[in-house]
Amino acid sequence: MAETPAKVVQEGAPTPVEATPSYMWGTGLTTKDVFKTADTVAVHKTGLKVLIFGETDTMKTGFALSAVKRLPPLFIWDTELGAPPLFRHFTTEERKQIHWCDATFLDPKSDLLDPLEMIRRLETSIAALKEFTDKVTPEHPIAGVVVIDSLTDVWDWIQEWLDGVGVKKKGVLLRFNWSKARHRIKKLIFRLLAKPVHLICTAQPQDIYVGGDSTGKYRPRVERALPHRFDIVIHAKRFEPQTGPVQYRAFVTKCRFKKAWRPTFTDITFGQLIDKLKEDLGVEVW
Repeated sequence: MAETPAKVVQEGAPTPVEATPSYMWGTGLTTKDVFKTADTVAVHKTGLKVLIFGETDTMKTGFALSAVKRLPPLFIWDTELGAPPLFRHFTTEERKQIHWCDATFLDPKSDLLDPLEMIRRLETSIAALKEFTDKVTPEHPIAGVVVIDSLTDVWDWIQEWLDGVGVKKKGVLLRFNWSKARHRIKKLIFRLLAKPVHLICTAQPQDIYVGGDSTGKYRPRVERALPHRFDIVIHAKRFEPQTGPVQYRAFVTKCRFKKAWRPTFTDITFGQLIDKLKEDLGVEVW
């Protein structure tokens, strides 16, 4: 008998935490109140979580926006203002399903970007998703796709906030302060991870150094532990051959569903990714 494909969706039945009122926790709970057997649980509690990183002009934003063609609606916090020029590639009906948020903010007095206000607005506006996440049903368990473009900018904002509130010695932040920044970015991401949405975040690359020397390898320029929170991590690259057109390739560097799964995509779209997951691993993304 063929195996039933795994589904990356929120199950119709409530999770153990949801099934047990908060006031009952710690008052004679049984294992059935807290745990589920493996065959009754989806592969993932909510939606697919993807982190795509790369240099400029490597189709990161285009990949994120392409999700609206398969799993609308799409909500995007745009820190680089790079999405609107791409809207023309979508049909009128698809554009109606794209909900765009300008995540930048200029201080009206100084006319400069205000990172502290930008991170505050991002954290506050996540609550607006409730309008859609409250409408999920067992038949339609995912509210849509959420995009943060880019997570590198959000991490930079938080570091600037830390620079203003952290304890310093001779003008240098003491190391223990960094736990505050890590906690803030982790709290923000976990709010999205826990929602019934697919999550796509973009990031810039950062060289990996060992002993002061570059290894020639790269990782996403975000808080170091964040890639562990995602199901799929993709490194997007741009190649310029001596002859012929520019080539865009994307390399999967992490897959939670199978460690050895490392496909390469040309001109990657979200649709290509979820089709490949189903074809190779039997993972269905709704």
